[in-house]
Amino acid sequence: IPHLVSWVQDLSLIALVIAGGSLAALIMPLSCVGLVAAVSRGALIILGATLALYPGMLQSSLAFPVNMFNTDIDTATVFLREYAGIGMLWPAAIALCAGIAAPRLTFLRLPLKRTLVTTLFILTLATLFGEAPNPIVFSIKDKFRELAHGGARAVPRLIPGASTGLSAFTTISPLESDRSPEYDHIALVVLEGVTAARFESEFLNKPGGFSERNAKHARYFRNYWTTNLDSYTSLIAMTTSLQVPFRSYADPSRYERVNALPNAPGALRKKQYRTLFISTYEYQPFVPNRQQWDRIADRRDLSDLNGWTSLGTSRMESATEDRAALPLILKHMASAPRTFVLSELVYGHTPEWMASTGLTQLSYYDNYLTELLNGLAKAGLKNKTLTIVVSDHGERSAASDPENYRVPLLIIGKGVPAGEDTEIRSHLDLQGIMAHYIFRVPLPAKRSSLTTVGSTERWVYGEIVPPDQYVFIDDRTGQVLNKGGRLEPGGVNRRFQELVNLIDGTKGYGAAAVHKEIPRKH
Repeated sequence: IPHLVSWVQDLSLIALVIAGGSLAALIMPLSCVGLVAAVSRGALIILGATLALYPGMLQSSLAFPVNMFNTDIDTATVFLREYAGIGMLWPAAIALCAGIAAPRLTFLRLPLKRTLVTTLFILTLATLFGEAPNPIVFSIKDKFRELAHGGARAVPRLIPGASTGLSAFTTISPLESDRSPEYDHIALVVLEGVTAARFESEFLNKPGGFSERNAKHARYFRNYWTTNLDSYTSLIAMTTSLQVPFRSYADPSRYERVNALPNAPGALRKKQYRTLFISTYEYQPFVPNRQQWDRIADRRDLSDLNGWTSLGTSRMESATEDRAALPLILKHMASAPRTFVLSELVYGHTPEWMASTGLTQLSYYDNYLTELLNGLAKAGLKNKTLTIVVSDHGERSAASDPENYRVPLLIIGKGVPAGEDTEIRSHLDLQGIMAHYIFRVPLPAKRSSLTTVGSTERWVYGEIVPPDQYVFIDDRTGQVLNKGGRLEPGGVNRRFQELVNLIDGTKGYGAAAVHKEIPRKH
């Protein structure tokens, strides 16, 4: 159905250009008709070339709509290469040839009759209602909504610095401990886009499920939060304990220095853990702390893909289901006396996974985790392994909903006390939480507030003071998207600007500020 609607909206866009050119030709002097025709044909060629790009990214667009008109110098490279798939421009070349040839095919010229006008009217109405799966139509509608908002900014625009910061940072990973580890193997499993509310209702309470079978040695963190609504920056927060305050896929060079800070895989390597980062994507350019992994594996490293579900609708989504990687993971964990695996799951990143397999996301994760622990038990490693199950973020398209920032964290291992932890903690505390169980050091101090970055497309940022105070701001318009409680948008803006300054190395912020909260007035 989304493909059909997108096709109808294609026709609407093309019909609007044709109708606009025809109307202009009627009201312009005869001497200008040739110019109008040339402009109209040029517009059709450009439109056709643009429309030829999006079928390959339609699945990505459905999962997370992006306004392509808001692409700027920071995001243009990633948008064109990764999201739009500019490397697949051959359909646009065909569209260009068709656009050049079409005016010369006289038998295709049709008179503008009542049927065409009626059809155009119906297609236009169909385009105006509901969220458009067509990326171009979505972008046009979103731009009109932005212009209609109008009004003065509620807060000033954020000002990025010179992108030269962090050179003087000398932080220490909480995992750099002098104590002997309690576990020889650590499996960090990062679920894709699951909120705590869903996890609690569909996973924790599943009769006979993974959670129930491991409840005697499992601790659930009920008040755990993400800092970013996207995977890459969420992973960076987990492994470095430092938040990236920019849009997730803004120019990564802007914050690449963060990956060089003391981090989880680097600290565990010093303790003789052999480290592995694995995802089953075909193409995975976004690996945190890339230099600190003994091995980085993707779908090309899987020995046998027969019988496993694979998707390939776009370069960014090309992947095989996560269970196909379990043999490689188990082999790695049995290959050395100490190992650390970070498995970034892909199942559920788009609706196509569930449509292809018939399994809901959390049902699939239940099967995956059960198979992982069964494999560890068979290899005699289960009692020596600490398993950490965490979600990277919630729903990316709902950046102003505070519930999308509360995510599950479940710790499983022999010696882990059963029950729940209800203190406020976040991805920035994950290294400290891991250190608590691995080296028996105190848990990180509870937090009183969280700073958030909530959109890949726009620079949406905010602050949450659980349970019911929050502010979310769209930097482009200065609009307060959502507000609850007594937090003041101006204060949130100033504190977030200080975090930007910290990352960019401006205004003299130094290493001591990395793990401290920026002071806040209620």
